[in-house]
Amino acid sequence: MHNQNFQMPNSSAGCTIVLKLTGSSCNMRCSYCYELDASNRFSAILEPMCVESIINRVLHFPEVRFLLHGGEPLLYPKPLMRTLLKIIKDQLPGRHSIQLQTNGTLIDDEWLEILAGADSQVAVSISLDPPSTQSLRMLPGKDYYPIVRDRIKLVLKYFGMAGIVSVAHQANITYFQTFMNELIDMGISYLTINKLR
Repeated sequence: MHNQNFQMPNSSAGCTIVLKLTGSSCNMRCSYCYELDASNRFSAILEPMCVESIINRVLHFPEVRFLLHGGEPLLYPKPLMRTLLKIIKDQLPGRHSIQLQTNGTLIDDEWLEILAGADSQVAVSISLDPPSTQSLRMLPGKDYYPIVRDRIKLVLKYFGMAGIVSVAHQANITYFQTFMNELIDMGISYLTINKLR
């Protein structure tokens, strides 16, 4: 980021900044994950002051979209998230939006209150596959599906909408119709399906 040869584009359309808050650290062990970090240790923690430095380079954009990503971004310490969102809000008042891409297992009321305080449009995208004969998403020691389904309902209560990202593979492809009907019944309007190669 501190390379002097790096040039920000000059655009009136705004920009999107992906923040990998905890590097590739995750609390799940999904067999198809491309992050390949099977430990609970943080591979990296993005310091809020680093984000302030990034924002200083995009102040000329009319809109800046922040995608909070990982690994699992909700492993990020809550006090740091409050600081990070305050920096974004203070430096880009009325010109930013927040999108969170999460596995959903760590969502709770406190997290949603923190995000709701971002003073911007907030979109939450949750990874969830249909239940099937063989799940490739694994939360060690727990059945992740009912946990995430309950967390989705919480997100819908706070924000009125949520997006779902699913991975289709041989073991779950026949379950997608039932799964999509369940999502519709829950009030989900956005579903992205990626194919496992």
